[in-house]
Amino acid sequence: RKLWAALRVPGGAWLLLFVAVYKAGESVVDVMWFPYLVDSGFTREQISLWAGVYGMGFSLGGSLLGGVLSTVLPLWRALLVACVLRLGPMLLQWMLASGLVAATRTTIPLAIWSEAVTGGALTVAMFALMMARVDRSIGAMHYTLLACVEVHGKGLCGMASGVLAQQLGYGALFGWGVVLSALCLPLLLPLRIAPVPDVAPQPPPDLPPRRG
Repeated sequence: RKLWAALRVPGGAWLLLFVAVYKAGESVVDVMWFPYLVDSGFTREQISLWAGVYGMGFSLGGSLLGGVLSTVLPLWRALLVACVLRLGPMLLQWMLASGLVAATRTTIPLAIWSEAVTGGALTVAMFALMMARVDRSIGAMHYTLLACVEVHGKGLCGMASGVLAQQLGYGALFGWGVVLSALCLPLLLPLRIAPVPDVAPQPPPDLPPRRG
């Protein structure tokens, strides 16, 4: 009952919707990004080096950036900044797949590393907002629900990515990913206007002192 009540407070449904779709465009692109790189002639060793070795460091840096944004800005605004920054690498990925920018050993690492930085910042900002908006009296349950919605939202979009790539091609698919990510931005406005109240648990009553 408390969980249902927490979802029905002003802004609760908008939060659930945004958590479900905020990475829809990113998921569509990410699933087919590495197949695109392989089809473009880059070796698995090159991709592993750029994305696995160096990319992990850039991702950690992006996570730190997300933490800083979430500290110095209101959480909805930090998330907005991270979402806007995330559009930059996605646009570059679309331009590469569409042939507007040549896929070279310079542009591909730039796309991978900028994606790692902005993706890490976005994830941290989103999880910080989720933690701040849970009802603390059922904090574990409320946060788990939001986390499950976040994971399944990404997974469902990723499942459709391969089929769409066969039908549309890499360029069009990545373009739709950018559009989906941009369409998620207005969903942040209700979170600013009607935030979910942060309910703290009541402290337990004082126990009488033991005798003897």
